[in-house]
Order: sequence, then C-alpha cells, then structure tokens
Amino acid sequence: MNRIQSPVQFTRLLALMGLSATTLLTSFLTTSTQIAQAGSCRTVAKDWDGYVDVRSAPKVRFNNLITMLPNSTELEVIGQQGDWLEIYAPEPGWVAENQTRRICSRDGKRRRTNRDYNYQDYDGYRD
Repeated sequence: MNRIQSPVQFTRLLALMGLSATTLLTSFLTTSTQIAQAGSCRTVAKDWDGYVDVRSAPKVRFNNLITMLPNSTELEVIGQQGDWLEIYAPEPGWVAENQTRRICSRDGKRRRTNRDYNYQDYDGYRD
C-alpha cells in the first residue's frame, strides 16, 4: 500500500479521482453542520388526548400496549420503521410518529413553539 508523503501527492491523488480540496471541505462542513443541528433537536411526546401510547411492536394491537407517556415527555429515539419511532427512553418500545413532535433550535436553547402547546391547558375563549 502506497502512503501519501506530501500535500502535493495528496492533491494529485484527488485530481486523479476527480475531486478537489474545495469539494472535500464543502462536504465536511455540510456534514458537520447537520451533526450540530441534530444535536440541538429533541423529540417529545405530543398527542391530542395528553398521552402517547408506547407499544411493544410497531403496530396497533389490543395486547401490545406497554405504557402511556404524558405530553412533553422527552423521547430518546433509536430507530424508525415506517411511521413508527423506536425509543429507548424513558421506556423501550415503539411510538407512532404522528404522536410526537421534533423541536429544533439553531443555538441549542429551548424555545416554546406552537407545537409545544398543551391542549389540556386550553379552556376556550375568554372575554
């Protein structure tokens, strides 16, 4: 196996492969930005009735309900299958993606958005 000894050899190798240092740098920066943005996002439980069902399999069956999590509970998502998210915490299992909200912030600070609205806090219009 040949080892690259100098930056000139590295540049020549990139040219042979049809790549440029600019292309590599752009790719690296884009990936780094996506990783940073993913780190500032979180997934929380959110459903109209105030609770999200955690199931033992990614399907709705009468006998696979593990527990119910209250709205705003932060979920640790470890996978996805179709419209279902596999979670590890606070309870391992599966939740329907439409019963969750993904909340992201550019600077990592938590902000209240319309998706954070708790439907149970709403009493109706007041004069």
